[in-house]
Amino acid sequence: MKLEKQCVVCGNPFFAANNKGTYCSGACRSVAWRKRNLKYAWQEEDLTRLEELQEDYISLQSSHKYAMQKCKEYEIKIGQLQAERKVLNELNMRLMQ
Repeated sequence: MKLEKQCVVCGNPFFAANNKGTYCSGACRSVAWRKRNLKYAWQEEDLTRLEELQEDYISLQSSHKYAMQKCKEYEIKIGQLQAERKVLNELNMRLMQ
């Protein structure tokens, strides 16, 4: 006789072969085992450190974007200076003739 039960991990309904069935699948059984036997549990300070690392990453990304923007600005300025130098060289050559 199969009993309709609810999985304690995911909450999905399933048909258990006996009264002891608590998980709908092997995957849920594995998740429950890992939760019970996990030697390193996420604690509050770990979550805080993770948030700090995420903030540092975002900060680095924005710094990188700023640096790339500055590089583009400098490339434009260098291009303008090179164009001006070319014009000045051409004028200088005409004056020498």
